[in-house]
Amino acid sequence: MPGSLGSRSIGGEFAIVYDSRSNLLNPNKGWYVEFTFGTYNKAFGSTHNFQLTRLDLRKYWNLSDEHWEVVALQLKTHFASEGAPLSEMAFFGSEEIMRGFYEGRFIERNLIAFQMEYRRRIYGRLGGVVFAGLGDVNERLEDFTFSNLRPSIGVGLRFQLDKRENLNLRFDTGFGKGANNYYLNIAEAF
Repeated sequence: MPGSLGSRSIGGEFAIVYDSRSNLLNPNKGWYVEFTFGTYNKAFGSTHNFQLTRLDLRKYWNLSDEHWEVVALQLKTHFASEGAPLSEMAFFGSEEIMRGFYEGRFIERNLIAFQMEYRRRIYGRLGGVVFAGLGDVNERLEDFTFSNLRPSIGVGLRFQLDKRENLNLRFDTGFGKGANNYYLNIAEAF
């Protein structure tokens, strides 16, 4: 695989970001959209010639202020052209998306992943979440099919560390086909 013994990615990148989230670490309403396109070339000092296009689209709905109920959706894509080194490939699974699969369980040039999460305060500073995702990685875009998408599901607990900042400590357990993982982090997955 190109770059498996090391690589350097130097190039130019175009980015557009729109962020109307109510809170950076634990949003309960708003949008987040990030689109990037980069081109990396040996003429700039890169070890490989390739292009990389990414999209991160998120939407949050506040269902109830009283119980802090939130529905969150995310679509994430990563498309790398031929010649991209290993470090710029799409790594399937992580503590942020497709929880249940460990990061890099599947690696390929292209990734499409969708996840949704329902968050709710249970009592005082304690909260809970349920989440589900669908996604896959492939070498070619035309190889993506609905029937080949890998599912993940999971549940989690939240403990509010800081009321003013609405900052949570999170413990999630996620399950994917033939895999499961546990995650302990600060702030929401997305």
